[in-house]
Amino acid sequence: MVALVRGVHGLNGAVRVEVLTDRPEERFVPGAVLHREGRPEPLTIESATAVADGPGWRLRFRELPGRSGAESLRGAYLEAVVQPETLAELSRQPYFRRLLAAGIFAAFTGILVEFQFYLAAASAGHTASESIAFFADLYLAVSALALVVQLGLLARLQRRIGLGRSLLVLPATLALLTPAAILSASLVLRSV
Repeated sequence: MVALVRGVHGLNGAVRVEVLTDRPEERFVPGAVLHREGRPEPLTIESATAVADGPGWRLRFRELPGRSGAESLRGAYLEAVVQPETLAELSRQPYFRRLLAAGIFAAFTGILVEFQFYLAAASAGHTASESIAFFADLYLAVSALALVVQLGLLARLQRRIGLGRSLLVLPATLALLTPAAILSASLVLRSV
């Protein structure tokens, strides 16, 4: 999403948009093509100007020459198609590669830990209702802890050590805690 249409401006079909992109000067240029969210019909920007007396931009589209056509966009989200060369350029960025590696590592480790945990739970000999209650309590506690960490610690951590290093916290934590989680899963389940 690059913009949200807030209203119509004037009689010539211009719309006033709330900017949802960090690069409006690059996105909102004459000739650029946007699409209404979920619709394939192109909207070619004919003119674009930043609003001088407030936030947002005024856009006029070639396909909507008058006010009545522009009215149909009120409340619509506008999206831009990312060009393949933009994706290729993005994949060469070290930040993107770190994020991708951290996501893959986290997903793989999460699946491994969860599989080991379920295997230990199945071999503990509890009834189905006991297992359901245990897993419900466990996932509630883990989710609450994750929320507290995200709200309370993440911003401070990023300010202190920077974004690049803070991206390494998740893989490092998973690498340290995965063996402990796998080894302790059977102990936790046997004590329940």
